[in-house]
Amino acid sequence: PMSTPHPHTRIEDFCQRHFSWGGARALNRAALGGDLLRAPFNVFFAPAWLLLQLLAAVAQRARMHRLAEHLRAVPPGLTTRVQRELCHRIEAELLPALLPAQPDAGQQRSVRLALDGYIAARNGTAEIVANLVVLISGGLLFQRFTPGGLGWGQEVANSLHGQWALSQYWGGEWLGRVWFGWFPPQTPLWLTLACIALALAAIAITAALSGLLTDPVQNLLGLQQRRLQRMLRSLQSALDSDAPPQWRPPEPLLARLFDGLDWLRIGS
Repeated sequence: PMSTPHPHTRIEDFCQRHFSWGGARALNRAALGGDLLRAPFNVFFAPAWLLLQLLAAVAQRARMHRLAEHLRAVPPGLTTRVQRELCHRIEAELLPALLPAQPDAGQQRSVRLALDGYIAARNGTAEIVANLVVLISGGLLFQRFTPGGLGWGQEVANSLHGQWALSQYWGGEWLGRVWFGWFPPQTPLWLTLACIALALAAIAITAALSGLLTDPVQNLLGLQQRRLQRMLRSLQSALDSDAPPQWRPPEPLLARLFDGLDWLRIGS
């Protein structure tokens, strides 16, 4: 491979073609359809994938290289059409300068791991955006702290059951408000679980579609360029040293912080 395989202008041109407003619209159009069915699974699987990657790092330090390799090989979820198309464009436009014409099995494995990390970073960003939407909407609708689907779903269930209980109160709505102000009605578990499931699915769908907006914004802020630069530098280092890529994008971990806050809120 060349010593300078990805000049800044190449990444800039790539981002301008695919992450500008027009490029992002063309790229993320593929999210309409089957991706909306794959997105909920990917959101539910994301915490498990991050845990597997942390275990892989521990196994690597413990010199359990075969186990680490198997754990790293686990993809970050079901491959969506948007992810497949984006990876194809990266391989076609950015990677030829890094790789020989016929890469061997080890080089192909390094490419796959690097692209998995890039997709995980992209998914994490989408989840963060979706959870911010949930957080803001929870504050506006319920005046409550709702950092994720658990808290938001619980608030929706409580609101729905509260309205139903108020409409059914024998003493009328005014007296019902007084009574339930002191003794809030107990929301059925089935309603809470159903609303949480719907909220998590809505977050997943929002994350799947968020690229239409977040890709151009990240491009304007230079985040797309920096993410690609880190991924390609990591891949170049892996190819030079014949070792797995060491890039650990922070976005999946930041997305899991919302999950942690969500669980803490439910438990409090």
